[in-house]
Amino acid sequence: EMGLLKSLQAGLGISEDEVTRIVEVVEDGLSLSEALGEPIERLFSEVMVLASVADGALEAPEADAIVEALAGDPVFAHVNASDARRMVRDALVHLKEEGLPSRLTVLARGLSTHKQRFKAFKLAVRVVDASGHEPSKKTTKMLDLLQATFGLADDEVAKAHAEA
Repeated sequence: EMGLLKSLQAGLGISEDEVTRIVEVVEDGLSLSEALGEPIERLFSEVMVLASVADGALEAPEADAIVEALAGDPVFAHVNASDARRMVRDALVHLKEEGLPSRLTVLARGLSTHKQRFKAFKLAVRVVDASGHEPSKKTTKMLDLLQATFGLADDEVAKAHAEA
């Protein structure tokens, strides 16, 4: 049996780390889509990037907020600097090549629990609020799109702003 599984693993090009992750997810009773989809850290970083570039310009305080989250938020604890740079760069490339509607769909599918969606929205708000001034209309529209995509109530949005 083990030989067959190893042959299947090699044939599909699945790494040992991916096998371990799949086994852990199944043993924990979680959704297999979480193991097979984009890593949650990548999705969280993409939400921050979307919020930061919504108005067409990435301001230094917004960039600092993204770096602080990537360096200090426990969800990114095992992400090294090189991976963090790649996640941010990939988020920009995905947005440019696939467009916002496609990326919002990916985020909605990948961030499948309410807790994940609220966390992602809080990260976006933290980035937006870092600029120190009222968000532009485009940035406000992006936050509204994220709220609608994630199915968050107005009181949850207010709570995210209060906690940011």
